[in-house]
Amino acid sequence: MKRVVIRGSRRFKDEIIDFAAKLRDEKVIVCEPLLADIDWGKEYRENPERALLMATGLNKRHLASIEMADVVFIFNKGGYIGVSTAFELGFARRAHKSIWFLEVPSVNELWERDEAEKVVDRPSDVAHFLRD
Repeated sequence: MKRVVIRGSRRFKDEIIDFAAKLRDEKVIVCEPLLADIDWGKEYRENPERALLMATGLNKRHLASIEMADVVFIFNKGGYIGVSTAFELGFARRAHKSIWFLEVPSVNELWERDEAEKVVDRPSDVAHFLRD
């Protein structure tokens, strides 16, 4: 079975967790983002060095998980892709990963429409395509 990594905004935290659980029920190997509720502004005000180390560590972990994945799944409800997810999307493209979206991105520049990119909105369909 191929490995899928999910990327998306913290605003969709509960839905991403649910989607990942449904993929696991389909026997898919899933790496989901760390979606901790961190107040980065407060962290930076209280201890800027620690906040920078935390953010750097999270970014390294997210990029490493993309490198290990066969498919990068962008959970972009309503077409929304935030800055961090857009960065990770660019990294995934540069690494020549297959990229699947929950929905067509709302910003056309983020949608390449090639054979490596598709829209798949149900966990069962993701599992089906991964088995092929």
